Amino acid sequence: MLTACFSGHRPQRLPWAFDEYDPRHGELLSRLRDAIALSYDEGYRTFLSGGAVGVDIWAAEQTLALKAQLPAIRLHVAIPCAGQEHTWPHKLKARYYGVLSRADDVYVLQPHYTQGCMSARNRFMVKRAARLIVAYDGMEGGGTRQTIDMAEKRGLDIMTVHIPQ
Repeated sequence: MLTACFSGHRPQRLPWAFDEYDPRHGELLSRLRDAIALSYDEGYRTFLSGGAVGVDIWAAEQTLALKAQLPAIRLHVAIPCAGQEHTWPHKLKARYYGVLSRADDVYVLQPHYTQGCMSARNRFMVKRAARLIVAYDGMEGGGTRQTIDMAEKRGLDIMTVHIPQ
């Protein structure tokens, strides 16, 4: 059974930031859903999200939405550290907890935050996946670029979901 993992930017790095009513946000969700469905058609059954605000949670929600049509699809969430959501606004926490409650498996990688825990989470996902589905704008630096570099080094298939501008 093949596994695909997700990576992508936080909302503040996107042109519409936190405005989910912006049509570009809906377009990104549609593109993520299409990438997940295509991956499913190609034999991927497990999808691994890092649980971060932005693309991670949106991709997880799209995976869960596809369960009605694709009952064999599985969502796993790799949390870098317990309590990563403590500083998030209530609305984002509620979505995060909703994703976790419906996930097929949740991995909590560390008991508390450390400087390298986000990178460790990215390595954890890349080690377990054959494909990286990434919403990426081409900018250097950051965790998304780091995850792409890890995936390239390990020879993962990389499916880029283009961010609407």
